[in-house]
Formats: sequence, C-alpha cells, structure tokens
Amino acid sequence: MGDSPTQGLHEALHEALHEALHEAPHKALRTETLHKALHEVLHGALHEALRMTVLRTTVLLRRLYIKALCRASCRASCRATCRRADV
Repeated sequence: MGDSPTQGLHEALHEALHEALHEAPHKALRTETLHKALHEVLHGALHEALRMTVLRTTVLLRRLYIKALCRASCRASCRATCRRADV
C-alpha cells in the first residue's frame, strides 16, 4: 500500500503529460491558422488602404493639374484681351 500514493501520482502525471502532448499540436495548429488568417486579413486591409490612398492621390493630382491648366489658360486669355484693349 506504500506505493499507492506514488502510483496514483505517477498515473496522474502520465495522464496529464499524455493530454498535454496530445493537445500541443492542436494548439499549435490553431495558433498557426490564426496567425495566417490575421496575416491575410491585415495584408488585404493594407493593400486596400494603399490602393485607396493611391486613387485619392491620383484624383487630387488631376484636380490640381486641371486647376493649374485653367489658371494658365485664363492668364493667357486675360493677357491677350488686355493687349487687344491697349492697341
């Protein structure tokens, strides 16, 4: 009977170790899957954010370019009109 507590402890440790070793790969797979899923989501979100930034920047640059062309055209037109009035 002296071995009974030791035997019980040994069995409990063996069972706990067996369960931990059985669960470890499952936890690792869940962690890896979660990591991959987060990576894909974040990569997609970053890609979309960059795409939107590029589109907004392109639109802004087009507006500024058109505005500059309009100003240049107006100046040229005003100068031509003023020159005609001076003649």
